[in-house]
Amino acid sequence: MSESVYVVKLYSDPTPPPPRSSHQSKFPPLAGGCGSVLASLGVLFLVFGGLGLLVEMEVNRFGGGLWAGVVCLGTGISGYIASHHWYKAWACYLYLGNSLASIAACMACTAVTAAAIQIKKDKLTAARAAWV
Repeated sequence: MSESVYVVKLYSDPTPPPPRSSHQSKFPPLAGGCGSVLASLGVLFLVFGGLGLLVEMEVNRFGGGLWAGVVCLGTGISGYIASHHWYKAWACYLYLGNSLASIAACMACTAVTAAAIQIKKDKLTAARAAWV
């Protein structure tokens, strides 16, 4: 009788990647792209907010540009995290929450700056009226 011996080796990754569905495969590049846009917008806010404080301290005394820059930079970082950890729910929710916060911060920055400009115009108008 002749016996045959067969050797079978099975290779497997120690940690298989999480399964991808069709809607999740489009999320990482979108979150990474939007995150990088928001991070660069945050840097621009910081630069121009700092320049505004140096040039027109009376108008920019609230520092709206600096605050919006910090929030947008944080949103950009969370977008980067969400693009690399797209399969974790907390990363996606963090990015979503920070995106909404950055929209609110940009609107608040615009409102605060417009209010400060109006306050300065009113002071200049009152000073001009006092001289007449």
